[in-house]
Amino acid sequence: SFARAVPRPLAVGSHMGEAVDVLREAVAAAGGVRLTPAGTGDLCHGDRKVAGSSAFAGRGAFFYQASLLVDADLGLVDRYLRHPGREPAYRRGRPHREFLTTLRQAGCTKPLAALARDLEAALALALGAIAPETQDLGDAPAARRGREE
Repeated sequence: SFARAVPRPLAVGSHMGEAVDVLREAVAAAGGVRLTPAGTGDLCHGDRKVAGSSAFAGRGAFFYQASLLVDADLGLVDRYLRHPGREPAYRRGRPHREFLTTLRQAGCTKPLAALARDLEAALALALGAIAPETQDLGDAPAARRGREE
């Protein structure tokens, strides 16, 4: 997740594409897997979804969060989640098990801890390059006060 202070209220779509691209490039750098954007905020390997995201914009701020499937048991998804009432066109009515994939299934062999470390580093580098005002939401209260706790 990341948040960005912006000078005025804005539409979510004006920054969503940029956020998805940052995540796509970080996954390629950290995990060696090339993903493509699809739908609204999804990242896919081929025609299978690996990441979904959402965003919120308001009061001069933009917030983006994404869920990335790394090594999940996709057999459980159909068991616990119903087919959504709305779906992107590229899903084509497929059940979860035929629509989703993981970074592992897409060819990422890096151990989870190393992948997490490298993904965090790639995101920090990318966000530092495009958004110096980006801050970890966990540190937001201390940052607002201008001092560390």
